[in-house]
Amino acid sequence: MGYLGRTSMNLILRLRQKFPIAHVFAIILVVSGCDGIHLSETTSFASAFEFKGGSKNLNYLDRNDISGFFKSIHYTLPLYIKSFKTSATKNKLPWQLIASVAYQESHWDAEAMSFTGVRGLMQLTTETADHMEVEDRNDPHQSIQGGSKYLRYLIDKIPNTINSTDRIHLALAAYNIGLGHLRDAQKLAEQLGRNPNSWKELKEVLPLLADNSYSKNLEFGSARGYETVEFVDRVNSFYYLMKAAR
Repeated sequence: MGYLGRTSMNLILRLRQKFPIAHVFAIILVVSGCDGIHLSETTSFASAFEFKGGSKNLNYLDRNDISGFFKSIHYTLPLYIKSFKTSATKNKLPWQLIASVAYQESHWDAEAMSFTGVRGLMQLTTETADHMEVEDRNDPHQSIQGGSKYLRYLIDKIPNTINSTDRIHLALAAYNIGLGHLRDAQKLAEQLGRNPNSWKELKEVLPLLADNSYSKNLEFGSARGYETVEFVDRVNSFYYLMKAAR
């Protein structure tokens, strides 16, 4: 790979204070030019880790996640960035957040379809697409518009008395698992003496929705809450990386 230079070495030392060494070298490989991000951009990249909670979020990604993400930023994001920004402005959301949800859902693949039947860039269900007035879930721009509108809808469903960070996390959880299951998890959290409005506490309760000893007593039944925790954590990770790269 060649000599990284004093700038990169300083970045390594700085990141090493916050991250496992494997993550540090994965990041350096990416930002030093191996995957389309150039060394001149390391300053803005490093600034991402000053955001609250930014450093620990990378614990949910491995080298392949980070490398693949930056490749997609370089090659695929330009196809959709205008739609992300337009929809973000309309729905008063950070465009990087919408883009990160889309990446976690489909890796920005407009033709993606899951085994559950959700499809498109934002992986919308038929019901959600209808609710958000999306005529064609496979159209990437309609999907972005619908997914952004849906995320805004979910955020507005979360009481604004909750702090903004938890509010967004709860909305992201609902995007993945549905409002009904989210409400079930919050009720269960209360029963267990946990704070139902704290993402830090709710993420420990959500996996219990897959346990029949708990789910049999819930209104909406069983759900793969552990997948929801992973979804929110990974969206956060991609969001912080996106903020750094763009």
